[in-house]
Amino acid sequence: MGCPWLAGDGGNGHFYRVVPFASAIRWTDARSAATDLAGNLATLTSAGENTFVHGLLADERYWRIVGGQSFGPWIGATDEVDEGNFSWVSGEPWGYTAWAAGQADNGGNDYDFLAVRVIADDRIFRNGFE
Repeated sequence: MGCPWLAGDGGNGHFYRVVPFASAIRWTDARSAATDLAGNLATLTSAGENTFVHGLLADERYWRIVGGQSFGPWIGATDEVDEGNFSWVSGEPWGYTAWAAGQADNGGNDYDFLAVRVIADDRIFRNGFE
């Protein structure tokens, strides 16, 4: 099941589908799963889009708790090709960001992909590794 973000609601007309997995998966596997469904990992190019997508993630089955921290689904951004310079997999311009404090920290050149997080009700990005 998916949900459109209608232009009449301030959206971009894109269609969003959250796909739960029984266990954590790698970013490359998440991207493959999205493209197998003729889609892409979400690209959050505005504060409104970030808020809309986070609203679709209210179900706890979309989140993983690791070391007492909650990590949400992967999103469609990577700096794997050009370290330190993230880009959206859709080719949309990189401009809007919602980095968590101290991010993107790159984890010693191992953190090439983005996931969403919520900390104290802030809807943020965090880079990570597969």
